[in-house]
Amino acid sequence: MVSDPHEYLPIETFEWCQNQLAQLNLSSPPQARDFIPILDCFEVPHYYRSLIHTARLHSAVGARPRLQVAAKPRGGYG
Repeated sequence: MVSDPHEYLPIETFEWCQNQLAQLNLSSPPQARDFIPILDCFEVPHYYRSLIHTARLHSAVGARPRLQVAAKPRGGYG
């Protein structure tokens, strides 16, 4: 299991995403630089579209775990 060094996701959501990526034969989340080769060229990869679609369906039916982003830390955001 790869940890989330920036903690953008709660552990349950992170693990769910890791499991979904594993089903797509991706061992870890690719970085943005993998699909944004130059600033004027942006293409959303198929696996990411699939992950987003699956996440939206998962949330729409109220499945567990409830997918969410991590709470913002207190302070530092002005």
